[in-house]
Amino acid sequence: MKSPLSRYLTVTLALAACEGVAPGAADSGATAGGGTAGAGGGGAATAGGASSSSGGSAGGASGGGSSALRARCTAGPDAEKAGWRLAWCDEFDGADLDERNWSFDLSDGAFLPSGPGWGNQEKEFYTARAVNARVESGRLKITALKDGPHHANGPAYPSTYDFSSARLKTKGKVDFTYGRVEVRAKLPRGQGVWPAIWLLPTDEAYGGWASSGEIDLMELKGQQSDVVHGTLHFGQMWNQNEWVSCQLTRAAGSYSDGFHTYALEWSAESIRWFVDDKLFATQAPRGGMKPTSTCLNESGGAMTPTMNEHVTDPTAGWYSAVADPPAPFDRNFHLILNVAVGGGFVGAVDPAVFPQSMEVEFVRLYQR
Repeated sequence: MKSPLSRYLTVTLALAACEGVAPGAADSGATAGGGTAGAGGGGAATAGGASSSSGGSAGGASGGGSSALRARCTAGPDAEKAGWRLAWCDEFDGADLDERNWSFDLSDGAFLPSGPGWGNQEKEFYTARAVNARVESGRLKITALKDGPHHANGPAYPSTYDFSSARLKTKGKVDFTYGRVEVRAKLPRGQGVWPAIWLLPTDEAYGGWASSGEIDLMELKGQQSDVVHGTLHFGQMWNQNEWVSCQLTRAAGSYSDGFHTYALEWSAESIRWFVDDKLFATQAPRGGMKPTSTCLNESGGAMTPTMNEHVTDPTAGWYSAVADPPAPFDRNFHLILNVAVGGGFVGAVDPAVFPQSMEVEFVRLYQR
């Protein structure tokens, strides 16, 4: 079990970039561990990914929140709130994407053990082009386009894709254990469109997906744009992995009509999900607080969690097959923002709905 003293923000290239090191130098390519965002994501999960230090950091300077990182934030009065202290943020107020914070996953995921489709039978080809990801008017805009053909020329999986999009990650730049993550975003809509804000483990200390965990802060099925999902993946490796999920349905309108703040509070005792500061989901480790899984609707009424076939009791709590609680959610994770197209979670794709964009006003990490 990880010591409480390690509940800090780990800063690698993000801090180095402030001190004159070329941004992006250590993470210019796609990750070797893609993961599968999606409570319903069906296909073979990704495994692998470069390991880092045994302490869970990506190797670099670390401390109780970096002043160098905070100096880049313009959150103003939101620098402290209800016992939380701003540790890192990206307000997207520059002319370009800040490469001290972000790098790209590229192509179709064919290099993963699951083959192309990023473990979910997705239909997009990820790029680093400005048409797919750019900073504009104080917002990050991730756009899925029907602009193919895009050719993936892997030796085992030569493929052609009709759709392109972008998938950004903080891996190796901002990796952290515990805190409150806030993302203010306007979501896309349309059959087969799949926006996601999620976290994957940086070092996969407990094994391949999903035994080292996955935290889905927010997912949406474009054809159901009035419902967001908050999900944990845990337990054993695919295909014996487990997931438990809560959904929040808007009483009127959709999450594509305007901006909303999606938040996650993560500690050793629980993980909690919020939309516009309204709590709608709580999960806890096995043997911890009771009840371990709680879903709430907009009025605060109890809802029933959804789960996959390997979960016998959704109230039992998360666990690791190889370590004691609160594993696997006691190591460094990193943030991912993407808009996928198609896949097991959303089903068939309607080409007529494109282009579709997820717009992000800010990403903020608070810690105690």
